[in-house]
Amino acid sequence: MNVPCRHLINRMRDSPDAISEHLKTMSKIDLNNIFLVGKLQNVQKYLTVGSSLGFVGKKYSWFVLTKVINTLLCDLVQHYE
Repeated sequence: MNVPCRHLINRMRDSPDAISEHLKTMSKIDLNNIFLVGKLQNVQKYLTVGSSLGFVGKKYSWFVLTKVINTLLCDLVQHYE
């Protein structure tokens, strides 16, 4: 099956304001599957800002890749046991 898809690859931003604008821009163009690849502290910043913007629920999917094995703490992470 050939399914059209869009990709946007950008460097992570540093400040919470820049991250907020970055996420809002992605949401405006309907990019709701967000893949974060980077250091744990940078990923944590994005997840925290995304949570504060309300980018949660069925509309948004977050995927995280980092070299650090650790627990991410934010409203976006669902822990299953």
